[in-house]
Amino acid sequence: MGSSAVSPPRRRGLELAKELVVSGRDPSPDAVRDRILSSWRRSKLWGVPPDALDPPYAPDLDDDSLLTRAALPVIDRLDEALSGTAMSVLLTDARGRILERRASDPSLVRHLDRIHLAPGFSYSEEHVGTNGIGSAIESRAPFFVAGPEHFARPLAGVSCAGAPIVHPVTGRLEGVIDLTCRAADATPLMTLLATEAASDVVDGILDHVSSAERALLRAFLTASRQASRPVVAISGDLVMTNAAAAALLDRNDHAVLSDRATDLARSGRTHCEVLLSNGEATGVHVRSVAGSDGVVLELGPAHETGRRRETLRHTSARRSELAGTSATWLATWSQVDSSCRTGERLLVTGERGTGKAALVAAAHRSWRPGQPLTVVDLDTSTAEEAIERLDPRALPSGSVVLRHLDALDTDASEQVLREALSLPRSAVWLAATWRQSADTVEPLTDTVSRHFDRVVTAPPLRHHIEDVRELVEVLLGRLSRNPHTTLDAGALSSLLRHPWPGNVAELEQALIAALRRHPAGPIHSEDLPPSVHCTSRKVLTGLEAVERDMIAAALLDAGGDKARAAERLGISRATIYRKIRAYGIVLPHAQAASGSG
Repeated sequence: MGSSAVSPPRRRGLELAKELVVSGRDPSPDAVRDRILSSWRRSKLWGVPPDALDPPYAPDLDDDSLLTRAALPVIDRLDEALSGTAMSVLLTDARGRILERRASDPSLVRHLDRIHLAPGFSYSEEHVGTNGIGSAIESRAPFFVAGPEHFARPLAGVSCAGAPIVHPVTGRLEGVIDLTCRAADATPLMTLLATEAASDVVDGILDHVSSAERALLRAFLTASRQASRPVVAISGDLVMTNAAAAALLDRNDHAVLSDRATDLARSGRTHCEVLLSNGEATGVHVRSVAGSDGVVLELGPAHETGRRRETLRHTSARRSELAGTSATWLATWSQVDSSCRTGERLLVTGERGTGKAALVAAAHRSWRPGQPLTVVDLDTSTAEEAIERLDPRALPSGSVVLRHLDALDTDASEQVLREALSLPRSAVWLAATWRQSADTVEPLTDTVSRHFDRVVTAPPLRHHIEDVRELVEVLLGRLSRNPHTTLDAGALSSLLRHPWPGNVAELEQALIAALRRHPAGPIHSEDLPPSVHCTSRKVLTGLEAVERDMIAAALLDAGGDKARAAERLGISRATIYRKIRAYGIVLPHAQAASGSG
């Protein structure tokens, strides 16, 4: 095996080139490999010190993960093959944290310990700069680093080759196989050995994949071969896309499609339309997969979905005060509307801010115009007060809504329901609303739902994001003193990208905040509150929400310049980049393009 050691002149040239990069200047084109230069620039952006090494340590390793179960036999074989050589074999997770290390040469082991290349330490680029592990993660491709090509000078004494391990079904990065030795002992075959080992680990992962995942993978591959259009496979958190879908969709689109796939599976429908984050509508055809809980989605041109859609559009004429023409929203309205017409006792469930009370009120005004609507809000009323208001002797005919029935405990809600159910059906239409959280699948108990003839779920806004356009028009008409107030394209794009965990109520508050900042003329993206520019669907703590909004506001004030925003906040550029990714902060296109970071 030939040596890949770096000659003294080459070493001096690399050091000079690195000094230029650290000082913000460009080295000559032939001074350093393009991939290494790109990694050096990323390392500088992370704020990695070139003369120090301090990787974070986290000892709580998962010794029984799918990755380790698949990789350990491969590592054992490779370690045996390299026995007697001064070469180490390492396995890391997707964040660069070292899970396993094998090395038989005592001198090499001592050196690896000195540079913290040991289990529990993270060798991501963010923490230690250019290296075979972190740079393979960033590039998602095999990566070789020779001695002085490392960004951190304490690593100049070793050479390393890392190869990423990509899950054969999900396409997610699982970890890295890395070979590391002293710089003088490096060989050109290190990258090939690491790549072959990573491929063997992928085969091992496939052996552990469940039959359901295999069924979904086969269905996805079959659909991708048969159709030239975008194809997406979804099962829980698993999302697979073909090349056409990958080019069309972003991370937020994946979340929307996943939600809509669940919605379609529950409704039994096979077609819907979805508005993508680029503002374009697409038709979605859903196929279930035998032997799997997943579905395969084929995306195509948006189109009307036949007679059912036309029927739903016809019913929309009776709900003029409700905005939204998506199939999902119209189907929900149709059920509420029908319940009011036939006098069914109705329970409307859904997340906070989805418009449950508005649906019921619109149905009442549609079928009982001129009759009173009695709303008993159990958030602000005790069970005794509610029962007193439901006395049939004092209650006029019309409609009764028990709002926020979930606010009462089981016994109290039973008392109120018994009183409400005693009201004559011929005179009173009874409806109730029940809040649920975004991660709750079965929010109701039988003791509650059994009292109602029909249970309807108001969809979260992320399930009918295409209705944002119409909602904005209606809300601005109600909130703005200027009847001609509009949103520009950038502001609307920001609203369409946001996942709206607070639903329509959050959208209304965002528009109120924008109008305070810009009461006249078109509303721009920077007029919207900072939270709107964040696409992460993670539930944040109060402190995290404050931090997110501070970072988004600083970026907006800095015109998208990440370095200037970081300086204003008193944090490093590495930290602001990490926070931007974690919170899913997306800037308006014009501002993002102007940022120097």
